[in-house]
This record gives sequence, C-alpha cells and structure tokens, in this order.
Amino acid sequence: MRLPRFHSARRRWAAIGLSALGGALAVAPAVRAADQVSVQLLGVDFDIPISALEDVATTGQFQGSLSSFNSLLKPEGLSRLKEALTAQAPISQKAIANVFQSAQTTPGVFLNQLGLIIRSGSANRNGAEDIRQAVLKANASPSGLTLLSFFKAYNDSTVLVDLSNLQQVGAQAKILKEQTQLISSLITQAAAQSVTPPPLNLPAVTQPGPQSWVMTSYDWKDTPRNRQVPTDLYLPTTKSKGPLPLVLISHGLGENRQSLAYVARHLASYGFAVAVPLHIGTSEEGFKNVLEGYAKPPNAQEAINRPKDLSFVLDQLSADPKLSTQVNTQKVVALGHSYGGYTVLANGGAPLSPAYARQNCQSRDQLNLNLSIALQCTFVTLPQDQYNLRDPRVVGVVAANAFTSASFSPEALQQVQVPTVMLASSADLIVPMVKEATPAYAKFPGPDKYFVQFKRGTHFSVLPPSDGDAGVIPVPADLIGPPQTIGNTYFKAIALTFAQAYLQQDTQAKQRLSQAGLGQLSDPQMPLAILRGPLP
Repeated sequence: MRLPRFHSARRRWAAIGLSALGGALAVAPAVRAADQVSVQLLGVDFDIPISALEDVATTGQFQGSLSSFNSLLKPEGLSRLKEALTAQAPISQKAIANVFQSAQTTPGVFLNQLGLIIRSGSANRNGAEDIRQAVLKANASPSGLTLLSFFKAYNDSTVLVDLSNLQQVGAQAKILKEQTQLISSLITQAAAQSVTPPPLNLPAVTQPGPQSWVMTSYDWKDTPRNRQVPTDLYLPTTKSKGPLPLVLISHGLGENRQSLAYVARHLASYGFAVAVPLHIGTSEEGFKNVLEGYAKPPNAQEAINRPKDLSFVLDQLSADPKLSTQVNTQKVVALGHSYGGYTVLANGGAPLSPAYARQNCQSRDQLNLNLSIALQCTFVTLPQDQYNLRDPRVVGVVAANAFTSASFSPEALQQVQVPTVMLASSADLIVPMVKEATPAYAKFPGPDKYFVQFKRGTHFSVLPPSDGDAGVIPVPADLIGPPQTIGNTYFKAIALTFAQAYLQQDTQAKQRLSQAGLGQLSDPQMPLAILRGPLP
C-alpha cells in the first residue's frame, strides 16, 4: 500500500487534509451555505465568520474586530493559515468525482471518521454526508476545491469543527504505542532466548546464487473474468532433473511486478521458478490513473480477484505443454506484501469473511488509527457472507505487512493449515502490528508458523528504495524508516530459506529459519526477531 509524495511536509499534510475532505459524485444541491466555522476545544467554542477567513485568504490577515488574531498567530502562522485555506486539492476535479463515487469506497470509510470531527452545527449526526455534498459543490466552484470553498459550500449556517474528538486519537495513539512497545519487547526477548549457542552455520543466503536466469513476460487474460493478468516468469537457465519448484509473488496496493522483483531474481538465482503477476485493479498504474481521474478506485471485488489471479497463473502454467514440464505447479509457495499479504493468506486457506467485516465496520462513533481498516471495510459490500479462495496447490505462505482484522474471522484464520511466515514491522502506521499481525498469527493452528518482526521497521521496509524503477509510488522519506536495503536483505533471506525448507524439504534450511540462523543478519538500525510457534 503506497501513499503519493508531495513537495513539502506542510503542503503534503494540507493536501492530505483536502483529499480527506473530498467526498462524492451525485448529491443534492445545498439549500444554504455556511456563514461561520465553530471550533470546539476543551468545552470552549471559537466562532469565526467565513468572511473573516476570506479576508485571510485575500490579504493574509484578519480584519476588523478579529485583527487581534494577527499578533497571536504571527506572520508565519498567518502565512500557513492562508496557504491551508487556498491550497488546491492535489487531484483533478474528475478524479475527485471518480474516487468518491459512493460511501462504500475506501475514501468513504475515511469520511465517516472525518465526520466525527467536522459536522453540521444544527444536527447531531456524523457529518460524512454533509462533507460529501460540500466537497462536490466546492469542487464545481470557480476556485475549485479548497478548504475555504469547502467551508463556504457547507449545507448549514455553521460548520462545527469538534477538535475535542481528536482527544480520542491522542488516547488511542498512546495506548497503541504502549501495546506495541510491550509486545515488541516480548518478541525480541523470546527470540533472543531461543538461541542456543553456538549459532547455526549460515550460508551466504543474502548473496546471489550460482545460477543464471531469464525473465519472460506473458500477456495472459482470464476470459471468464474478463481480466488481464500479465505475468513475469523467472526461470533458471541450468537444466534440472525435474520440474523446478515454484514461488508466486503478489504485490501490494499501488505496486507492480517490479516491486518485489529483487526477491524474484534472488530466488531464481538459487534454482527456483518465480511467477509475478500484475493485479490490474490495484497496481501502481491503476493507482495513478485514479489520482489523475481516468479510473475509479479499486472496489471490493479486488479482494476476490487477487487470489483468483494467483490461481489463474498456476492454471496457465499447468496448461502450457512446455512450461508444465519445467515448473512444478502442484506444490508452490505464495509470497505477498500488504494487499499481497492478504492475498496469499486467502490462497493459503483463510476464507474472506464479509459477514465478519459487517459486524466490525459499522461503528461511526469512534476514530480509528488503523488505516488499513478503511480498505478492509469496503469488503462489507460483497454479497456473500464468506468466500473460500483457498488453492490446495499453495503449500506455504509468506505474508508481509498483511491486513487481516476485518478481512478474516477468527474461524477463517484457523483454517490456515499450511506453513506460514507472518512478517510485521513494529513502526508500521498503515497496518499496525498489534492490530493486524499478532492477533491473526495467534489464530494460525499449525506448528510450522513463524513470526518475523522488523523492530522499528515500517510498512515500506520490504519494498525497494523508490529512487529508481522500483515499481512503487514514492512515499515521503519520513515514512520509510530505517534504510530499505536492510529490509530487502532480510526479506531475500527469509523468502529463500522458507522456499528451501518447504519446497525442497531442506531440513537444515528449516533450522536456519530461526533467530539462531537468520537472526544473525540482525542490524541494530532495524533489529530482526524470528520466533517459531506461539508468541510469548
């Protein structure tokens, strides 16, 4: 899952705020417009006329009776306020319409959260729909969508900005931080205690293997689904005695076939075939098209289509007379990041659970710091209560930064019977470790389950640096965390060792998938902890 880069931190957060305000397509015209903004904080109301904000937007200062605010805010504060009021939304008018077509899109879920803070002064209800209507009207105005035009378009005489609700966010953030620190420390301690000296012999698993390889791209189409599934296939060039063991790789939202190509190349150099399909509806190009107004945002059907993409690739490989003799499609390992992590868990046996999502996504009265919930809660629109997307050919799963909490019920997670690596980063702000990874891992029933923690790692630690053709939408540097080269090194070694253990039945590789083995790679900037079996 990727976030777009903006030119400065201040403008970035202004842009994100404006994006969050964005709201819908079809709305009824407002019958009146706001004439003041009422800010509530700690039981005190501050009423600011819209006309006063227009003065700031025009002249950079408050006028008349509110001129005392000028000395209070000082020139720098006034400049920031003017910029916030007049900054244009970072996406086109057409894109705003496409992105916020219905309340069931991912932005629609964010609106429900925003509606707890911004709402009508005369109605005691969630302000999501009022925000939606104001955004569309402001978007169509001569000035386009700005914070000021949004306030002016609001369908009430008073726009209530209840900052006291942000206290919930502060309390949640503190609890989440404390929980993460506690669990992270317990995992680190347990991993360290699991090492019996001396450490295991660790081959040069982070270095390229001895084999050369070739990559071939296929423009496959799943006709029954009317869905393109272009796929890159990496094949070692050295002749083998039998079909090559196969690894599938599933990219995340806003990523593509290049995002984890470094892992594919590494595996191929050790004699593995690797298939990397492009999930059209959630790719980097698709994400850019949404922001530019040429496409609608991914819908809930993608949660079904993505696991089916992987099964389709296996079918294509099996049906090809030449490839079917080169590649073993009957026993494969599936590896994925973020949305790809969800994807491989679904292929590995966890049924998608819209009924469970419907039970856990209906609350509109509490702010939620778990950003992945906004995507997961779109799954409530799927018509069935459950979708079994398991592919019995998948015999092992590596799920990195996977979201789970509203996608899979506890009973669904208990159906993951294959060996599984659950990789999580303790500083992941998109898919929080203690909300998504540790609760899901605890439900996996099998003995061959591994929890891997990147301490101080982020949601982007396994992705390659975005200063080249990395196949990802760039994100701000302050969200990256420790150098991604560290996470790349870890991920290559984990993927290779897991594939050797469960596709080649290498008992020594299985032993090395531990703190005594791969744990030797740990870097102080982002310590690596590996546990097998239950969490402490």
